Amino acid sequence: MYFKALTNKICALMALILMISFFVSSGSAFAATQTIVVKESDVARQDEDSVPTKNWVIYTRPAAPGIATFINGPGTPPLNAGSLEFKTPTSSNKVYAFNFDHVGKTLAGIDAMSYSTYRTSGAGAQVTGLNIQVDFVGDGISFTTLVFEPIYNTSQGAVTNGIWQTWDAFKGGQAIWWSTKPIPGSAKTNYANTYVTWQTIISNNPNAKIKGGFGLNQGSGNATLITALDALTLGYLGNTVIYDFELNTPPPSAAQCAAADVTKFNIFTFKNASLTNGGSEITGKVAVGGNANFMNYNIATGQPSNEVNLRVNGTLTLTYGQVRGQIVNNPTAVDATTAEACAKLTSQYWRDQGGTPVASMYGGFQVNAGSGTSYFKLEGSELYNANNLVINAPATATVILNINGTADRLQYMGFSLNGGIGPKNVVLNFHEATTLLVNGITIKGTVWAPYAAVTYQNGGLQGTLVAQSLTGGSTRFENYRYEGPQGSSVPLFEN
Repeated sequence: MYFKALTNKICALMALILMISFFVSSGSAFAATQTIVVKESDVARQDEDSVPTKNWVIYTRPAAPGIATFINGPGTPPLNAGSLEFKTPTSSNKVYAFNFDHVGKTLAGIDAMSYSTYRTSGAGAQVTGLNIQVDFVGDGISFTTLVFEPIYNTSQGAVTNGIWQTWDAFKGGQAIWWSTKPIPGSAKTNYANTYVTWQTIISNNPNAKIKGGFGLNQGSGNATLITALDALTLGYLGNTVIYDFELNTPPPSAAQCAAADVTKFNIFTFKNASLTNGGSEITGKVAVGGNANFMNYNIATGQPSNEVNLRVNGTLTLTYGQVRGQIVNNPTAVDATTAEACAKLTSQYWRDQGGTPVASMYGGFQVNAGSGTSYFKLEGSELYNANNLVINAPATATVILNINGTADRLQYMGFSLNGGIGPKNVVLNFHEATTLLVNGITIKGTVWAPYAAVTYQNGGLQGTLVAQSLTGGSTRFENYRYEGPQGSSVPLFEN
């Protein structure tokens, strides 16, 4: 009986050891999920096809660079508050973000791949794709890029603007991929791709390994495509890594944005401001995050004399002009960093509302709106040579005009408001402009250009100017503070 009991115990122990060995060898006992935050400081920015200098590289095509920006939002991203946004304004632009942590891993060991997108604009079913650079033979010599695109995975649903969508690039081995070069199981002949399942690729290329980058690509042929990206996922032998794209700093709180309210000012620049090319008048308050140089300008002429009406963080130069009220000139006179973040959040929110396209008419543009808040969108390239902009709306309306383009211009054109609407309820949101020229025009509304170096000359503004920097002169700035609803769930400024 003793030997029988001992034998049973030994058999049970051996079975337990075998079970443990099975789980250890399969990896399931120690499967783990790791989330890694990727910020601007974690990436290198390089020309297309150059040798990576960091584990994360954002590549662009030198002759036609796409745009990659770490942002907050849009909407509610899958992970935390931020995402990585790709923009390809023309069909020649290209931008991609590759990670090089997984070089040498076998494709057969991959058991999960996915990513999430938020498309703001784009044609048809196009959206950012997933790429893997591969040694398909496993000999260290062969090379191709495997490509997953939602447009060829129709069972996962249609690409839709304005919502977060998650794409499963593995799908139990049944996700559809294609290869940029001929490989066993996925031949490419005469530029016609053969679309096959991931499992077909693995079955025909059992020794394939990751040779280079794994990541997200928005390439040629995707004009006007704007896609935010998050939660890039790769699973390998039961272990999963998820990449969370975030801004370097957390988004500002509602209280911070309210305190840094840019609409309290007639002019708010996050960096330098210089109005020296002919003098005029600024009736409202002014805030400058950098150096300020005003020549022949009277500032805050419509403001109380017992209030702080000019705030400048850097060097202040005033020549042949006066400031009504008090001046604060020190490195902390204005919280330009928070104000910039809040202004960009507002611009992104307005942009994400899309809007009704504005058609050209007789060389200009006419906007017709009813009561309430209405969003419209306009191509910056079309506005470049327009001769007038007319907004017809009642006094109960708010009109927000989303204008795209990185280099925009309004020059020698008429600008009129009809039907009762006033400048306090009109916004021109230049949501991607890095340069903006306003020349020979009086704009009746707020100019919201938080990314732009603005040149404003020989005209006027009835509203607030929000910009990275400002140069120009011979322009009268009148203090018509925006009073329309902001729409965002976070109060970015106080009405």
